[in-house]
This record gives sequence, structure tokens and C-alpha cells, in this order.
Amino acid sequence: AVEPDEEVSEMLRSLGYLSGATSTGVREGTLDPKDGIALARDYEQARALLKAGHSGEARGKLERLVQRSPNSVPFLTAYAAALQAAGGDQAAIDVLRQATELNAGNDLLQLQLGDAHLHAGNLEEARARYQLVLELNPRSARAWLGLADLAHRRQDPAEERRLLDRALAAGTSSALILTRLGQIELATRELASAERHLEEATHLVPGLASAWWVWGEAAEADGRLEVAAARFARAVAGAAEDEAALRHLGQLLRELGREAEAGVYLDRAKALEEQRRPGTGASTTTPSPSGSTPRSSAAPS
Repeated sequence: AVEPDEEVSEMLRSLGYLSGATSTGVREGTLDPKDGIALARDYEQARALLKAGHSGEARGKLERLVQRSPNSVPFLTAYAAALQAAGGDQAAIDVLRQATELNAGNDLLQLQLGDAHLHAGNLEEARARYQLVLELNPRSARAWLGLADLAHRRQDPAEERRLLDRALAAGTSSALILTRLGQIELATRELASAERHLEEATHLVPGLASAWWVWGEAAEADGRLEVAAARFARAVAGAAEDEAALRHLGQLLRELGREAEAGVYLDRAKALEEQRRPGTGASTTTPSPSGSTPRSSAAPS
């Protein structure tokens, strides 16, 4: 007989497989661990492929897993992620809808379906799912951010702010919500409120680069340039290299008379600029604010 080790047994339990060594046998529609071990290994391999960016190969593995075990929610959600990564938005939605039908009360599944609708541009469907998620879990940060993002897309800052305030009032703990709220307050020159929310965001998630950047913008808007430079430096240190952010920090340091430090950041910005020139093969990104990834146009990625 095949006896899975504890690690594999735990994996099988997480995938919904039951042991056959019970008085009632295996529940209909499930697999015994003896049959499930190979599937669990394939599932982990597919997830690794997907994480590495090999969505096509992962999709093939996961499609076969779903055919073998169509009621496995982990298989279905991973398969949907692979489909979406390959550009199959509607196919991913169909698969996630199948997963939610298996467990309609799971807020995380409903959230994934809402995100898939948002990614596909189905804004009203996304809104309905996010609202359902909040009925299931009133403190779901991602659902509140999803609704706020929809308001942002409609260019309705008052509604976006109202949603973020409601999220905090519901007891939601989210550095992203605090950062986006601080960014909105900064835009309306409510500097004291922005400072408070952004400080709270950096305490909640000390490594969140976008929070440090917007907090730096708040200090810069208030004329505290040394403080702004220190916060910008924290943001840049915790994020991928971003030409606009590096240049902004370098120019600020130069304005403060800190020429040696300024040169370091400006040289890094120049190197990135040269990398993205035509013919170098490098890509460039243009940061933009959104409800789910709050930052300014110069903020690091």
C-alpha cells in the first residue's frame, strides 16, 4: 500500500482528498490519497511553473488536473490564474464561476472572481462580486479597494474617499487603504490627515514603498524637504529601480546641497534611461495611481 508522508498528506487534505481508512470509506467525488499523491505533486509543479512565468506549460498541467478532479477548488483557481496569465480572461471567469458554485460562501473565491471581472473590464460584474464579498467579510481590504478602484476609474474622488473611510470604520486593517486615503487627502491639501494616515500605513507595513513615497510627498508639500528626502530614500530602497523616482530624489537632494548623494541617485536614473532607449531591448513602465496600487506618478514600482 502507498503511505504518503506527512507533508504530502497535509497537501492532500488541503486539496480536499480524504483517507479511505474510515468506516464509511471515501466520500463520493473525492480521491483516496493513494490516487491523489501524483495529482498533488503535479499541482505543486504547475504552481511553480506559473510563478516562474511559464503560463502555457502550467495551463496544460492544470487542465489535465481539472479533468481528473473537477471539484477541486485549488485546481480550479490555479487553472483560472494560468488562463488569465495567457490572456484568456473569459475562460478564467468561467472557471472561477465554477469554483464559486462549489463554495458560494467563500469570500476569497468571490473576491478572485471579482478581480477577474475587473481585469476583463466587466465593471458592473466586478462591483457586484465585491459587494457580495463585503456581505461575507465586511473587513475585506481587497474588496474595499476594488470598489474604490471602480470609483477612481469613474473619476469620482468623493465616492472613492467615502468607500475608503467606510473600510476603516468597518475595522479593516490595510496599509494600502491608508496610503490611498493619504494620497487623496494630500491632493486636497489636508496635510495633517494625510500625515496621520501615511504614518499609520508605514507602521502597519514598514516595507511598503508607495506609503513612504506618498508620505514623502506630504512632507515636501509642507516644505519639510529634509524629511521628504529621507522618506523618498526609504521608498526607493524598498522598491524596484524607477527612473522618475530616482531622478526626483536626486534633484531634491541637489536642491538641499547634498550633491554627492544626489549624484548617486541621478546616475542610477541616467543608467535606467539609457537601458530603455530604442534598441536596448529594455521595457519601460509608466506608474499611475489606482485604488489598488496607490502611488504618485513619480513613485517607485
